[in-house]
Amino acid sequence: MEIYDRAVAHGWNRIAFMGASKHAGKTTAFNAFLQQAAVAGRVVGLCSIGVDGERQDALMGIDKPPIFAPQGALLATAERALFETQSLEWLESTGIRSPLGEVVIVRAAETTQVLLAGVRSRQHISRVLEGFARYQVDMVLVDGALNRIAAASPELVDAVVLAVSPVSGSTPDAVAQVALELSHRFFLPEVPLAWRNVLDSAHQRRQVALYFTTGEYREFSADAATLHPEQLLADARLVAPLQALYVPGAVQDKLMETILLQRQEPMTLIAAHPAQVWVSRQVLLPFYRAGHQLMVMRKLPLLGVAVNPHHVSGADLPLDEMLQAVSAALPEVPVYHAALSMERNA
Repeated sequence: MEIYDRAVAHGWNRIAFMGASKHAGKTTAFNAFLQQAAVAGRVVGLCSIGVDGERQDALMGIDKPPIFAPQGALLATAERALFETQSLEWLESTGIRSPLGEVVIVRAAETTQVLLAGVRSRQHISRVLEGFARYQVDMVLVDGALNRIAAASPELVDAVVLAVSPVSGSTPDAVAQVALELSHRFFLPEVPLAWRNVLDSAHQRRQVALYFTTGEYREFSADAATLHPEQLLADARLVAPLQALYVPGAVQDKLMETILLQRQEPMTLIAAHPAQVWVSRQVLLPFYRAGHQLMVMRKLPLLGVAVNPHHVSGADLPLDEMLQAVSAALPEVPVYHAALSMERNA
């Protein structure tokens, strides 16, 4: 099943595209999906966290694949990013300010190359989505990156496509290992409904929450788990055994290491959603071996993994071997070559 068909079958209409690294093939995967949506007659809204669609990498000066908006597509981008783009119909201003001017929503009067820029935060994406909804957009594609977590919130998008390339590893197996480690977060279990009901107030107000085996519940400021995890856990031990710790921001190695060092009884660490989980395999495995669990308040499905065999330095890897290695590492996820998908649908 094509990635586009899988998204339609599941009713996933807002898709974020993330690269495991720079030059992972994310924009190619974005374009391939966009092409299929256009062929199917869907009206698509396009935006990016950061800048995407530029002709060259700003740091390396390497040519990058352009983004072509099909006729009828809507895009949210900064005003100065529109200077080189023709055949666009202005629809509305969003009130979002950026170094390239205000972000506006426009419609492509014909298929045209575009530059997406100016959207930089979760609040910006939310405002853009509201704007797209006013024009009966069928699907929204967000071009992002794993380190731009605003694009991968389940409150904003329905699923994620991950792109990987030899930039992440010098062998197919090495690339597959990176894909596996990055994908782990998307398969974490959701918290039980009873816990979600208790923790929802902290989630909504972006507070750290402690849930004890006695049923007692306490909240702290969001930075308590990142800046002062030792003190947070030490104070918790004075109350009762800790059953669960909810963290609204990034869950990183330091917090897990602190839990291990303080020899906490088996407990559950909870992140808001998969893109907030930033822990290394070296810390995660001992965390699990100690009997602890890692969960999320809300899951975000992994729609597929796009494999790109090309390396910017020319150190390409065999496509068939990459597809085989990544598929073996992630048997439950569709793994595909985005460029080949584009050729089939051209």
